[in-house]
Amino acid sequence: MRFSAVKKLYAIILFLVCVLLFLTADESENPFPADDFDFYNSTDIYTVALNDDDLFGGSDDDLFGGSDDDLFGGSDDDLFGGSDDDLFGGSDDDLFGGSDDDLFGGSDDDLFGSSDDMFDSMIEEVDAPTAEAPSAVDASAIYSKGSFRAGGSFSIGAESLFTWYEPFKDGHRNSKFIKDGFRNAAVTPVIKADFYIDIRPTDIFRFYTKAKFKAPKPVFYPFSDDLENQYPAVYEEIEDSLFEYFIDYNLHDRVFFRLGKHTVTWGVGYFFSPADVINLSAVDPENPTEQREGAISLRTQVVFPGTQNCLWLYVLPDIDEEKEIRVLDIDKDDLKYTAFAGKFEFLVDKFEIGIGGWYKYGRTPRAVGTVTGAFRKLSVFSELVLGYGTEEQWAPLGKNGSGNVNHGDMKAVFQGTAGFMYTWKDPKLTLIGQYFFNGFGDKKTMDLSIIDFLKLKNAYNYAGRHYLALSLSKQELFTSDCSGSLYGMVSLTDGSGMAQGTFSAKFWDDFTLSTGPIVVFGKKGSEFTRMGGFSGGGSFSWKLSLTYAPDKF
Repeated sequence: MRFSAVKKLYAIILFLVCVLLFLTADESENPFPADDFDFYNSTDIYTVALNDDDLFGGSDDDLFGGSDDDLFGGSDDDLFGGSDDDLFGGSDDDLFGGSDDDLFGGSDDDLFGSSDDMFDSMIEEVDAPTAEAPSAVDASAIYSKGSFRAGGSFSIGAESLFTWYEPFKDGHRNSKFIKDGFRNAAVTPVIKADFYIDIRPTDIFRFYTKAKFKAPKPVFYPFSDDLENQYPAVYEEIEDSLFEYFIDYNLHDRVFFRLGKHTVTWGVGYFFSPADVINLSAVDPENPTEQREGAISLRTQVVFPGTQNCLWLYVLPDIDEEKEIRVLDIDKDDLKYTAFAGKFEFLVDKFEIGIGGWYKYGRTPRAVGTVTGAFRKLSVFSELVLGYGTEEQWAPLGKNGSGNVNHGDMKAVFQGTAGFMYTWKDPKLTLIGQYFFNGFGDKKTMDLSIIDFLKLKNAYNYAGRHYLALSLSKQELFTSDCSGSLYGMVSLTDGSGMAQGTFSAKFWDDFTLSTGPIVVFGKKGSEFTRMGGFSGGGSFSWKLSLTYAPDKF
């Protein structure tokens, strides 16, 4: 169990908590009056105080109508069993913000009472506040002194996927080919749970941890005599991890510190976010609302009184969590390969602009720019990234690298993305689109060898240059308990892509049944056919899932 991995770290943290409790036992009121706290509390979706769970007007449930009706399924409907986590990785109860854009963060009991229906909150035509008119927030209501909270969620279900490879190929247009697709269907049980603890002994101090559990996923083939049932190996145990653990400290409501492992929202993109180089994983376009795993870091947020400007600073030591945190053994290389990042955010009329940079020895340094805003109901967002050299060129200086770096061969490399979101109040329809240019990608992905293709995928998540993603979601489809969505992504570099349709129906309050087709298209050797683990020219699949997910506790 990985909980034993941080016993020493927990002992130190708990000792500090006890000391703070003792030192503040006689405090009877908030040392920082609410009048001194003038940080912003805007209802606009693109202010500096973005909430992890309400970025596009949602609540602590997922973007399109709650976790059960998530755009691409969430934990209940997700094509590949994604999590039920909140939009852009907000924690269950994030005091100072699970993201860089959120001062206090969303929780299961959102302080400002976010609705479970995102459409009611996102369709209002509101103006973004200007820097000259910040709103005041009652800090004493947020820093609940002496409070203790615990909660979590649980879900169990089964998924089945029927797949036919190259359905239009000569020789595949017969009854046997169709029957084989049904007979070889895989049925996969899915069991997931998470649990969090939130301790706030004083008005200015907080300790938070969140654990996630996921049972091994045996795969059954009940319809086929040709395939054997596959079970977890006898040595395989339940997968568990401390997904987040950190302490927060507030200095005079002006400087906010967070130390530990936590999710960071460094970019503003929805399907693609090249600016986010801090989290340990990239955005999954098929499940963009899933919370991503963050790194261990020291985050400092500085707010400027009388404005809505904000400065974010990060120190990210290169620590092997599996090894070094267990024994608190950190060597000098961890200091040498420590990463540093910073970003300054400010408002210009109704647009929030962020300018920053990221540096780590042996990695491609990056300058980052982000823009978010709205034209009435149309929300827009964009990211620009300028790197110097490729990851492969800098690799000799990396922790496991060797050799010399030829700076003369290096040049500036550009990445950029832009997108929009528009929602119609009636009939509760939401359209999201985003374009992504990847300057690190190759212009001819079909000519890449398997090794070169995997190098690009591992370094930049995408092997090509140009990508486009679109989604269309409809709430209350036929009835209030049904929803539908269409999603598609295409590589404009080689013409390959995938399209997915999902219909979801909720019944008996906590059960959700989802089904829909998945089409992967492209020529042999194109990016999306390679991504599916199949070297042919495409495939057609049909997914069916049933999930039981009771309310969070």
